Amino acid sequence: MRKISIKIYLLLVTVVLVTSTISIAADIEKQMKNFNYVTKEFNPIIRGPIVWDNGMEFSDLMYAQWDESKQFDFYIVDDFIFEEDTEVSDVNWRGGYWGEGYQSGDFNWCISFFYDNSTSNKPEGFPKNPSFAGPYCFTWNEIEKVILNDTGTSIYFEFYVDLQETLLFESGNKYWISIWAEGSFPPQSGWCYHKSYLLNASLLGSKYFGFPFWTPGHDVQGFDFDMAFKLTAPLEPLPPTPPFIDGPREGSAKTRLCWTFQSEDPNEDEIKYIISWGDETMNETEYNQSDIPIESCHFYTRKKVFVIIAYAEDETGLRSNESTFAVTIPRFNAINNNIIKIFFERFSNNFFFFRQLFSN
Repeated sequence: MRKISIKIYLLLVTVVLVTSTISIAADIEKQMKNFNYVTKEFNPIIRGPIVWDNGMEFSDLMYAQWDESKQFDFYIVDDFIFEEDTEVSDVNWRGGYWGEGYQSGDFNWCISFFYDNSTSNKPEGFPKNPSFAGPYCFTWNEIEKVILNDTGTSIYFEFYVDLQETLLFESGNKYWISIWAEGSFPPQSGWCYHKSYLLNASLLGSKYFGFPFWTPGHDVQGFDFDMAFKLTAPLEPLPPTPPFIDGPREGSAKTRLCWTFQSEDPNEDEIKYIISWGDETMNETEYNQSDIPIESCHFYTRKKVFVIIAYAEDETGLRSNESTFAVTIPRFNAINNNIIKIFFERFSNNFFFFRQLFSN
């Protein structure tokens, strides 16, 4: 009699487990149809397409500095021309420092754009009164930079900045760009030059400081080299990444459970999260900074497997793909769950035991 009772008990447990497993699988399949789990990928800053590449190899540094304390300046300028109307939002160039204290150079850097004076073939308003746009100035901490080389007497960087506005350059017109540092000498700052992509001779202007090719007064002089720089168009509006969801995979009914949602917007727009909890209720967060984990909590009133479905939406209305996250609110109490767990751990692979048990 005792043997029959054990057999019946085990048979009932097996039936319950199989039924529960089928039910859980059906719940998940129903809720997750057309959705996939996603994992968060951390990407570097994405920039728009390069629209002007002046060549980034370099021979050395050409003076590019303004120093109020010593009353001297060097302004180097180079030209460019587009075949079609082109927007520019970022500037990438190579430059650096040399001389005494070269490793401690941390000057502000500025950028100006000029129309071309077709009569003189020189930039209008050069160097201090840009006729097209600027000057745009950036503190050392605002500039993205990578050290390229430290020779022991000079240091070379690759610099990146986002302009404060998007500029539109008309096709067929020649424009000029000037980049310089503002800081106290020493060290000396410079913009890297080369000789491989010459559109027109670069120009050097100085009002206070003598130079072998300098004409007394406020003048400019041509040099047979080009400066190392690139111009980048604005990044096309892109949606946020699908949110990464993190939190409990299991919980109790009528208990406050919390998850975090994290998405990154390539355009650095603020984003909000729209969350479906899988029980016919939804939640929408406030707008928050991109790539910051945001917590949202929920109470489940039923025992079931629920699938959280969430997407991110930026300030412009662009939406990410959806992410999903399954959470189980168990149908069985903790004691029965523990019995089932122990049962499976001990007997799930022991088919001989079952054959012997049910053969009599």
